Amino acid sequence: MLPSSPLLSLSFAALPPVPFLVACASAALFRSAFASLPLDFLFFRLPSSAHAPPLQEEAGRPRGSAAVSTLASSFVLSFVFIFSLCCCLRLAQWISSRVTLQKREALPEGPASRRGARRREGTRPEEEEKEKEGREESAAADIPLRVVVVLGSGGHTAEMLHLVRGFNPRFFKLHFLVADSDTNSLRQLTATQWGLPETEARSEGERRNAPDTSGEGNEARALKELMEQRGFGVFRIPRSRDVGQPFFTSIFSSLHALGVSLRLVWTLNPQLVLVNGPGTCVPVAFAALVREFVTGTRFSLIFVESACRVESLSLSGRLLYPFADRVFVQWESLAKKFPKSEFLGSPLY
Repeated sequence: MLPSSPLLSLSFAALPPVPFLVACASAALFRSAFASLPLDFLFFRLPSSAHAPPLQEEAGRPRGSAAVSTLASSFVLSFVFIFSLCCCLRLAQWISSRVTLQKREALPEGPASRRGARRREGTRPEEEEKEKEGREESAAADIPLRVVVVLGSGGHTAEMLHLVRGFNPRFFKLHFLVADSDTNSLRQLTATQWGLPETEARSEGERRNAPDTSGEGNEARALKELMEQRGFGVFRIPRSRDVGQPFFTSIFSSLHALGVSLRLVWTLNPQLVLVNGPGTCVPVAFAALVREFVTGTRFSLIFVESACRVESLSLSGRLLYPFADRVFVQWESLAKKFPKSEFLGSPLY
């Protein structure tokens, strides 16, 4: 039975049956064993020189050499063909699970819900106490969620920092990606009023004796202190397209940005990628999608459209719309046009 997804069903329908392909590979690999059988239609056709009569010997070349060459060529072709088929099947399966133009269904019932169901069925108090202790131990050992946040410039950065400034560093490990030509985002990052649990917990004397990093010329020092307090990571990436850059040359700069982003995303291994519309976010998001396709490690992609987009999505939004797990917009008129989007309410910034 074919899957319910139209894309996956079409992909399966366009591919030859798997048993037939396995027979092709086996016949090509063991050609000598099947030489006496009428299975020539299963073999990959090689150049005529490779199909010379078995009794005909080339000058200075043993007769078995041609058979070995034919077998090796058939094996290579079979391997390439089956590998390509596996890639097509994997791509179809990944597209079926990732791409959607509608809101995603609710997540499957997790362990907490199952524990609640067992408790409603009449779990003994001793078992409940053991489960409670286990939850407390697991909560103490929780590792913060790895989050990649792409900062654009100007208004995009201000909106994103307004969104993430309340993230508790105990639960979120933030990695900020900034374009290499962006000179304002780091300044905005250090100037943001963060709700720092570590700073708020310090005594009055510690706060009084702390070095002043808010003055002019202390931006690097302030950023370093902020990264130590919050556990931030800050990384530079190439800009995919500069303002006024010709479209043709932007293709090459975008490919360069994609390559750098892919290497960075592979190292950070994010569980959540949070973007809000700048062109810099597109290579990062697609790099994370490529990593998910290759490794099979699922991540969440959340796109928050900028408040300046009232009637239509930005180009970045249209590119990432099919792949995003959640799409948030800040105007109700925009949410009505795109069924997958969710209306946040009043603008964030």
